[in-house]
Amino acid sequence: MNKAILFLIFTIAVFNLHAQEEEKEKTITSSSFFINLGYSNLDAQAFSNSWEPGVFGDISTPGFLLSFGSSYFYPRFMFNWEFNSNLGGSGEGANHAYRLSAFEGNLNFGYMVKTSSSLLVYPTVGVGFGSSSFTFESKDISANNVSDLFDINGAMLNSTFLVIPLAVNTDFLIGKRDNVKFVLGLSAGYNLNINLSDWRQGSILGRRTDRNSFSELEPFNTQGFFVRARIAVWSIDK
Repeated sequence: MNKAILFLIFTIAVFNLHAQEEEKEKTITSSSFFINLGYSNLDAQAFSNSWEPGVFGDISTPGFLLSFGSSYFYPRFMFNWEFNSNLGGSGEGANHAYRLSAFEGNLNFGYMVKTSSSLLVYPTVGVGFGSSSFTFESKDISANNVSDLFDINGAMLNSTFLVIPLAVNTDFLIGKRDNVKFVLGLSAGYNLNINLSDWRQGSILGRRTDRNSFSELEPFNTQGFFVRARIAVWSIDK
């Protein structure tokens, strides 16, 4: 929490510094579609330790991040929506294979503190909803016939959380055309999370039935620092 507060203070300081510049810079009204590739500094150690010793060992944390969304600027204010997926947290314990993942959808708001024909700099704050998923299955039972399929054991757990992302973003506009640009961008920030539910037994078929919750298992969410590289196509209306 202290790190997030320091990051927010830094963002406000950057905003005030650029807001005091006397140079008149060009404003841009635009919209874009973007794809992000990045890394999130997530920690699954508490969740891993909450299982009985030796069941899964040290559970691998999904650090790789893939996301997409769309941004709108008018003229200095920014609004965007994005969907983020943290993938790659898979591994094996003594008797089970597993996958740990997290997803979130956010709405972000920002203000451009630096604008030109080739550069945009803007801090953002957002709010969103996220879900974590932990799936595991037995790795010792194989199916020799159709009847054996019913002996393969597995389970899915789900939990939900509230997301408050804080970030500083830089976009470089590339291209000679006035109305369309390609963008290479970079975002760095911190996700604050508020847990909304305990882990609950899920259904791979999506059936809406009463499921037990497991308060003895520690939560896992997307709280932590992140960095994202962005590729986008912009439609610009000057």
